[in-house]
Amino acid sequence: MPAAPPHRTRTMRVLNRMGPLLAPRWPSLDSDRIVRAAARAAGSDEFGDPHFLEALPIFFDAIDREADLSWLGRVMCRQSLRGFLQNRFGVYRHRAAHPELVAAPIERPIFIAGFPRTGTTILHNLLAQDPANRAPLAWEVQFPDPPPQSATFDTD
Repeated sequence: MPAAPPHRTRTMRVLNRMGPLLAPRWPSLDSDRIVRAAARAAGSDEFGDPHFLEALPIFFDAIDREADLSWLGRVMCRQSLRGFLQNRFGVYRHRAAHPELVAAPIERPIFIAGFPRTGTTILHNLLAQDPANRAPLAWEVQFPDPPPQSATFDTD
């Protein structure tokens, strides 16, 4: 039995119809253009491991050819990918500006990994209650650059 088409609001349907007419060459999922835009926005071209950059064109091409995205889906995907890359550039920029961070000891880190709906979130929240530990807040994981300041942890 074929899957039902996804529900789309009227606004989304209009955008998906009009978008290609108004901007036929946009949104581009060209990896080079998105990487350059992310580097420019982050103010850095330091990306870390070069093997990561080598795989990006394959990943972007697969999204472009295989994901069957609507016009609006392409816009959202492009913005998300650019944001992720901008975060990576920003983290490496901060790391280069503060080499002492690499030398700082990390004692006994705790990692929580598991499948969805298996209690990982409640375990994370439980461990975060311990004043001896500091669990990252959701926004810190999503937007790691610039890094949070300890003086504003409670109000950020």
